[in-house]
Amino acid sequence: MTNSKQKLVIVLRKDLGMSPGKLIAQAIHAASRTGKIMQYDEGNEPFCIVCYVKKEKDLITLGEKAAIAGIPFGLQIDAGHTEVEKGTLTVLAIGPDDEEKVNAITKGLQLFKG
Repeated sequence: MTNSKQKLVIVLRKDLGMSPGKLIAQAIHAASRTGKIMQYDEGNEPFCIVCYVKKEKDLITLGEKAAIAGIPFGLQIDAGHTEVEKGTLTVLAIGPDDEEKVNAITKGLQLFKG
């Protein structure tokens, strides 16, 4: 277990106009792609926030920054069965990792409010 506060940031693409259910499913897929499970001691629970970007390029840039910083990340590429075309980059999960490391990359993002 770790002594530092753990954080996971889910970054959605707002420009795609996905339904709430689709957004949730894509976020779960992206989080599972990080390959890291949030672990914590009682009293040091990790937290997750959901933010957004307005275009694909922003999602890619954030993923590149996470990779360079050595932070686990998962990028969801849609299979194209429902709302968006096959191969569309929909959601990026950054972390879970040390809160300060994640904040260094995600500090400028706005919270997703629907």
